[in-house]
Amino acid sequence: MKITLGILDDQKLFVRALFELIKSFQVFEVVVDCADGETFLQRLAALPASPDMVLVDVKMDAMSGPEVAQAISQRFPLIKMVALSSIDEA
Repeated sequence: MKITLGILDDQKLFVRALFELIKSFQVFEVVVDCADGETFLQRLAALPASPDMVLVDVKMDAMSGPEVAQAISQRFPLIKMVALSSIDEA
């Protein structure tokens, strides 16, 4: 049985690269990917089954990662989440 994943990041090139990397591992399957939070939540709701885990970008323009994470927790409490960030501040 594969572990299903969702990817949410506003950098489309990064999403494509991460998607291809994950696809190379037989144990994982990406079932949804998106570049904005609202659309991601709509696509999650439309899936026949929720993914096991979602990778969420922390800093996005329209809807921040923490806002999306809160919505996912409320609407899909069984989904595990991992924060993605390219922020490099000491």
